[in-house]
Amino acid sequence: MGLGLMGHGEMRETLIELVKAGHIEQARELSHALGVHLDLRGADFFRLYLRGAVLEDADMRETNLEEADLRGANLRNANLEGARLRRTDLWRADLRGTTLTQTNLARAILKHTVCDSRTRWPTANRPYNTVLVETGADLYRADLSGADLRGISLCQTNLYRATLCRTDLRGADLRGANLRWADLTRANLRGADLTGAVLRESLEGADLTDAVLDSADLTEAWYNTTPLHSRGHRTVFPPGFNPKAAGMLRNDPQ
Repeated sequence: MGLGLMGHGEMRETLIELVKAGHIEQARELSHALGVHLDLRGADFFRLYLRGAVLEDADMRETNLEEADLRGANLRNANLEGARLRRTDLWRADLRGTTLTQTNLARAILKHTVCDSRTRWPTANRPYNTVLVETGADLYRADLSGADLRGISLCQTNLYRATLCRTDLRGADLRGANLRWADLTRANLRGADLTGAVLRESLEGADLTDAVLDSADLTEAWYNTTPLHSRGHRTVFPPGFNPKAAGMLRNDPQ
């Protein structure tokens, strides 16, 4: 049967089976070709391995995700109203803009889970151990290692002593951000706007290609010109940028 002749129910079952089989990107492409959100309503994903899955904008109302592995999954703007998330592992998952009303989050793992003010929780209070990431948030000592924060606006945000190792901050608005003593080792800052930001810790292995560093305070921030051990990463600066003139400290491995 051709896609155009399939009913909504049949299409939903096809998408659900693709996700169960681990073909999430194929399911996303199929729903995109049909001009609809990824419809996974009512699916049974009990104990399913969905680590790092991209389920952004998905309709997952009433799904069973009990004991599923959603570590590092992208659930931005997804609708999980009424979903069962008992014992679900959401460690470092992205729940910005996600609807979680009427969900069962009993014993769910939410440590370092990213959310924002648009995230709708089952109760009025944001769960302990989640991280509110948005402009003006207090991210003192926040651990956002490896998070996908491309294009995020964190203008004037306090990121003092935050851990941002391998964090994807491409195109991020970090103007005036307090990144003093924040660890940006191997962070991707391509095209990020760091105008007036304060960065005084590790930028070893960080990629600052096309980043805007006007008036940024980089005094005594570390950088490296040779690869870090066997990992093959060195600090990359915008063309013409002089780290020594900016007061940075070279810290190449011996």
